[in-house]
Amino acid sequence: MIPYRNYGRKTIGYLYAIQHGAQIIYETDDDNELISSIEEQVLALNVEPTSKNAYFLPGHSQTLNSFTSNPFSHTRASDISVNDKTPTYLTMEEQITINPYQYFGQSTVWPRGYPVRLIGDETLMNISLSTVRPLIQQGLANGDPDVDAIFRLSRTNRHRRINIQFQEKPPVAVSHGLLVPFNSQNTLFHYDAFWALWIPTTTTFRVCDIWRGYFVQRLLWELEPQATLTFHSPSVFQKRNPHNYLRDFEDELQLYTQAEKLIIFLRKWSCSHGGSYLKGVRDCSEFFNKIFFLASDMAEAKFWEVKDVWLCRAFLIDMIKNGYKFDLKHVISPIKSGTAVIQTKNNTTSNSNINHEISGKQFVPTRVAVCISGQPRTLNTVVPPVLPFMTVHPRVYQDRSTWRTSVVANHTTAMNIQSFLFDRLPAFDVFMYVSTREKHNREPRVNDTSICEPLRPRSSSNHLLCSVVKEVDITNPSTNLPIFNKYAYATDMRLRQGLLQQLNGLLQCNAMRKEYSRKSGIKYTHWIRLRPDDVFFESFPSIADIRFFDEITQKPIVTFASKTECCCGNEDWFGVGTKETMDAYFDRINVLEQFNSSSAWTAETFAMYALNKTVQAQLISNNPMIQVCISKPPDRKYVGEP
Repeated sequence: MIPYRNYGRKTIGYLYAIQHGAQIIYETDDDNELISSIEEQVLALNVEPTSKNAYFLPGHSQTLNSFTSNPFSHTRASDISVNDKTPTYLTMEEQITINPYQYFGQSTVWPRGYPVRLIGDETLMNISLSTVRPLIQQGLANGDPDVDAIFRLSRTNRHRRINIQFQEKPPVAVSHGLLVPFNSQNTLFHYDAFWALWIPTTTTFRVCDIWRGYFVQRLLWELEPQATLTFHSPSVFQKRNPHNYLRDFEDELQLYTQAEKLIIFLRKWSCSHGGSYLKGVRDCSEFFNKIFFLASDMAEAKFWEVKDVWLCRAFLIDMIKNGYKFDLKHVISPIKSGTAVIQTKNNTTSNSNINHEISGKQFVPTRVAVCISGQPRTLNTVVPPVLPFMTVHPRVYQDRSTWRTSVVANHTTAMNIQSFLFDRLPAFDVFMYVSTREKHNREPRVNDTSICEPLRPRSSSNHLLCSVVKEVDITNPSTNLPIFNKYAYATDMRLRQGLLQQLNGLLQCNAMRKEYSRKSGIKYTHWIRLRPDDVFFESFPSIADIRFFDEITQKPIVTFASKTECCCGNEDWFGVGTKETMDAYFDRINVLEQFNSSSAWTAETFAMYALNKTVQAQLISNNPMIQVCISKPPDRKYVGEP
């Protein structure tokens, strides 16, 4: 399928590398000189805090800067008129791309493939700290880097080489929503992005890798939110081969006339509502299907020809035939610093959950199980502008004078959880257990799993499992246990039953997770307990930044949210910990009959007892990095209302 004397011949090389067990594929040009060794270009994951070794670990999320943009178009008044004081009204366009060279200190230089209409714009460089998985890494090139013919014809002396020097800066990621040109000059693809390697053959030599770059960036949005392209400080020096700039200009015409159109097309594209091919009956549940459908839609939009659609399909098929397994859980062994040979596992191994040894330790890719129990009545409730602080007291609805301003007012609770928790997690799955008596208009019908849909993860690589069952009173353990006489809400049998239903919900949610893990083979490293009425005031931190072990007490830690620092509702509405400790946390109703307290207790008191008794773990409340409260429906008037 690939013509002779075509740059796309590299695609055969990619397949050859995959066939022979490659775990990282690095592509470069014949006129590049490495400034540093290849392994130093890969984002580092330190096994020990003091280690300076960089490892090839594509399965791990990393916290680094990323470009951000304002997603809303708006109009502003600006006093920039030269001859008079009359305000000039400017329409601020929605940001669709960004010039990464600006971040590295070259604001007047732009990469090949950057929309020419936007070259002169002064782009506001918004940077935020984000947790990402750098599946594709683009390194810059000092010297004569990859700029277009317009730059060379208008800005350079054709008798003298360009010598551009970029600044050394920390890596920066391109957030979903922006599309930035990247090339094949100094680019590193991790295993989970090998599907992105093929190069179209029906465009010109100066267009093919840029079109590939835009194409694969859009597909990264279909994976987990952290899957990104990252840009890195220069790692090569380019002594460019001789070029005819005018001929380059002719070969780049499609970039000048269609780059912005392609960006707009890709931002609007969706798999199910794309082009005419199989429109309305597309199976978009599989990621490889999405790759093929986007390739088809780009051909229909005339960005490339149909031959490239079938080349894309053939490449994916040949990858699979040669042992490639796409599952976003792939992990590989480290490469030793200073070694040019990549150490790999034999690609004939079929089990994608194999844990490889790193410095004598097992490395398991982070995957979080989010267990949600409780009534989902508030998922579509708009978060109020402020939430009250409450105290741990039997009179749970007594307001205090302190109120917390919400940064997500006018968002629903589900939107808040999606943006402030789910989008911050690495690979994860959601398990929802809902019990209903079907006696109130707030309560769902049995088996009506549609009520869970607002919390379906945005990425198809993360899953939602929902169970809606008939609720029955919990009588074992009985509400008449002597320990309940000291329960903080002992006078109200409904609140006793409410606590038991909460504990049973945790047990059943954990049972769902165990069964799914047994059937699928998926292993979870961390578990989160969440309620459907949780509201986050700040983004959830990186899992890697949370302490799960106390070096002083030598005990594991479960971090939870406490009513003493927040809002109304039963205690114990949020918790996060590692697999071993959270098993005891979720299943603690099993030791309720063994519980004995000399003073008044709440759900938190019992959780502390159960964790200490079963796994010698401790419950730590109010981690300042985790800011989460409870939002009650404003029209809920009675304690017993769901």
